[in-house]
Amino acid sequence: MTPVPARTGSELALETIRLDPGASAAVGGGDRDALLFVFAGGGALALGVGEHALTTGSAALALAGEGARLVAGPEGLAAVCS
Repeated sequence: MTPVPARTGSELALETIRLDPGASAAVGGGDRDALLFVFAGGGALALGVGEHALTTGSAALALAGEGARLVAGPEGLAAVCS
């Protein structure tokens, strides 16, 4: 789901990510940064060799070129991502 689609000439767009408990999804990478905001549930953001805990209300930044993975905790996870 894309709540805010990209506009011509703009890099800004928001995508909703919903993960069931234990599920994961790649975020960021490529040639642009990805800003995440968790609005329900929790889990972790795996960046390189480390993981960073995420809870409702958390935000995280995956820089361009970083291989980041969002992993849902036992309650699942819902976030918006730019």
